[in-house]
Amino acid sequence: MTPIIDKYIGQEALDHAVSQNAYNEDCFKEFIRYLDHFLTELEQDGAIEEEDTAANLLLVPVEHTNYYAKRRNEGFSIAWSKKYAEYKTSGDTRNLVMYCYEASEEQDKQQADADLMTYFKVTKRDQLFIDYLLKRISTGDRFGERSIEKDVEEFVSNYNEQISKGKSKLYAYQYADWLIDDYHPIFCDDYAYIYEESINKGKSEEYAKEYAYQYASELVNVKRRSGISDDEESLNWAKSKAKAHINAWQYANENELKSYDKFMEYYKHAYLDTLYSDDPNEWKTIEQCEKISLDKALNEYERMIKKE
Repeated sequence: MTPIIDKYIGQEALDHAVSQNAYNEDCFKEFIRYLDHFLTELEQDGAIEEEDTAANLLLVPVEHTNYYAKRRNEGFSIAWSKKYAEYKTSGDTRNLVMYCYEASEEQDKQQADADLMTYFKVTKRDQLFIDYLLKRISTGDRFGERSIEKDVEEFVSNYNEQISKGKSKLYAYQYADWLIDDYHPIFCDDYAYIYEESINKGKSEEYAKEYAYQYASELVNVKRRSGISDDEESLNWAKSKAKAHINAWQYANENELKSYDKFMEYYKHAYLDTLYSDDPNEWKTIEQCEKISLDKALNEYERMIKKE
């Protein structure tokens, strides 16, 4: 017993609390640690009143220790269990899984991963939930406005909804992944569509992500505007801008161009100018259009390089 516990609780009340809750040695140590900490903070804040009884002062530490004991009995580490009990006692459970994981990770990464597997087992999560939460952790995307558990549950729900509509797993994953970050469903649909198409054509994931984002960004601006969501001319212009972007991006990256941004600018302008040329004989196929556009852009680019 520590001096502050002796001062406000006493041996008899302490023994009663321990026997009533049947704490083992591990839980007893945590109970004493937290009780000492709890009383010290209250005393420093001048928050202990004369009418406070030992029984009243023991309520929160007992609650904390019971939460701790619950997690320990389920197989969690001491670090995870302490953090779990701390936040449960305070009533703040948003992102609780991540706070517990990081507390465990500070001591040992393997321990934290084992704790996470125990969490999945205890909460009976399915594989899609597990994989997506692990992805969020690995990318550092651990905290947001909402609980990560709620985010992942919503992702799973959105994914399954797309599957029920006949969409592929690849499409459903991308759609649900963007929707969880509050992107408009129109954006998510177009992103998933182009991403899937690009991957199926053998393009790299980097290419698929770049093209899908540009395509979805261009089209959502058109489709969301009142009165022109079915305007083929506007939609085709948006698609052409996205195609100009990805063509320029691909060439600039494959050839490791020094002035990346300038080439991107030259190519986009050349592509759109050529695609929508007033001269009907300038090109006959899209391949010819792209070749002419590239030549124009490279000429501009080389002139710019010579001037530097």
